[in-house]
Amino acid sequence: IPVAVACLVVLTPWAVRNALVFHAFIPFSTGGGEVFALGTSTRTDGRWDGTLWRQERDSLLAAEAARVGHLLSVPEVDRTLYRVGRERWRTDPATQLELWVKRLWRTFALPVIGSLQALRIGFLLALALLYTLSFAGARIAWRRGTAIGRLGMVVLAAYFAHGLIISSVAASSRYTEPVRTMLLLLAAGAVAV
Repeated sequence: IPVAVACLVVLTPWAVRNALVFHAFIPFSTGGGEVFALGTSTRTDGRWDGTLWRQERDSLLAAEAARVGHLLSVPEVDRTLYRVGRERWRTDPATQLELWVKRLWRTFALPVIGSLQALRIGFLLALALLYTLSFAGARIAWRRGTAIGRLGMVVLAAYFAHGLIISSVAASSRYTEPVRTMLLLLAAGAVAV
């Protein structure tokens, strides 16, 4: 209950602000629809490509504005793009599942092909080492049977749950990068033993 109260204390002012500015209930932020629709775009392969995405997004929003007969408000843009993403999942779940697997890989590893291939392979190897040490650190901490040990497993599970959830909607691993630093603590525990 204290965590729920803390979340409400932090999030309520933002939701109130959004209601006053946008005259709509938006509990967290606008822009989620764009992230979701971008992640479902076969044109961009479910990843960020500014040029291709802007063309696709502008076309989708122009069609919706023509349909409703006015320029779209920020909440309407968000709802439109959420609807586009949901429609893509509904009409072609196999392709969307394939895009999700690609986003999942990019969330936890990064593509090895592309420019700067040696750098990408080096980063992938560094991530593999980080993941290996994190698992080892969490296991060591868990075996100690302390509250900190249990917290280590919670951190590890939270990281992977976060990645699974984020990759289901987002086209970029940038939302996972800040969370990845938690693994450094677990890896440090493995190295210190």
